[in-house]
Amino acid sequence: MSHYTDLDEVAKHALDICQDLRDADLGSQWHYSELARRCVQEPERMAQVILCLATWVPFENPPSTLADRAQAVTDSIVEQLHWRTA
Repeated sequence: MSHYTDLDEVAKHALDICQDLRDADLGSQWHYSELARRCVQEPERMAQVILCLATWVPFENPPSTLADRAQAVTDSIVEQLHWRTA
């Protein structure tokens, strides 16, 4: 197992994943499959990416705040998809 020492690159990878998840042109099945593939191919790197993402979660806020934020992102993606297919 290799440990990635360029933490800026790990953080960039984490941010790229966040951006990909907000890209309304890609379906949720693609996101799941792509993340699963990355975890299989690069488990150590993805573990670091997950740890990086976990450090960015504001634990001082109640879980409902995070759930509301996730719902807002999801609603935005659904709205964009609906608008494009209408």
